[in-house]
Amino acid sequence: MQIYNIPLNKDKKEITSHGNRAFPIAVYEQELKKNILGFIPWHWHEELQFCYIVKGIVKFHISNQIVLLEKGQGVFISSNILHMADSDDADSGAYICIDVKPIFLSNYADSIIAQKYIYPILHNSMFSFFVFSDADTHGRRILEELRQIYLSYIHKNSGYEIDIQISLLSVWKIMFLHLNQQANEKCLVSQKDNERIKQIMSYIHDHFSLQITLDDIAGYVNLSKNECCRAFKKYTGDSIFTYITNYRILESEKLLLTTNWPINVIANICGFNSSSYYTKTFRLRKNMTPKEFRDGKNRRTLPVPDI
Repeated sequence: MQIYNIPLNKDKKEITSHGNRAFPIAVYEQELKKNILGFIPWHWHEELQFCYIVKGIVKFHISNQIVLLEKGQGVFISSNILHMADSDDADSGAYICIDVKPIFLSNYADSIIAQKYIYPILHNSMFSFFVFSDADTHGRRILEELRQIYLSYIHKNSGYEIDIQISLLSVWKIMFLHLNQQANEKCLVSQKDNERIKQIMSYIHDHFSLQITLDDIAGYVNLSKNECCRAFKKYTGDSIFTYITNYRILESEKLLLTTNWPINVIANICGFNSSSYYTKTFRLRKNMTPKEFRDGKNRRTLPVPDI
């Protein structure tokens, strides 16, 4: 099943229901060009995530790292870690995604599995993500188990839930033993930075229609302006103001697709000083004008607001 859109709250937390209380796991496909945005936006979730590439090249942005993965490679992303995915590949990239709540591995919070094997990974900022590949033995075993999980989930033969839990525990054991032996420096990330970036993004999402200053953001997260800029750039690869502009463009796209509001109204609502600046900025990022973008899409419309 392809996922076309990821619903997020204002803090960029994904609010999708992955499975249910009895079987808290979801297995699905992600072909980036089929997503409504053409990429997977910055978000986080409580579930553990395992991905493996089935087509093209996928560029994952995880914490302060950019990871390029191709077929034969995969990645584990820990709980509550900000990440996104896009692709520079003209044919786009595609991957299988397995999202599972930690409790499904440990059965209950105080179990020996949780205390000894799950929490040491989840609570260690060194292990925010883990890349694996079929070029080495442990990576090949992980990929085999993940592919088996996908097939079990799709076919749903008798006892498939047990098979999936067994495979997940096998994956976790392989990963746990490997991480215990060798801490990958590329996985280093400050948990404090992770929370600060969430706060900065939350502030931007709540105030994008207003004129936002660096002083405003720095005051909100209680950091110096230089430290704000450093942490955000290190974590996301973008400056704060590039992110603000990109987010405003993203919000404006939603209004272009769902309303008949005039371009100048949308520009004003999304925090642009003028419709001409909005149009120029939109063209630079989308290689088309807002009008061309609107005319090329099917949309439902809402009445023009009083502003």
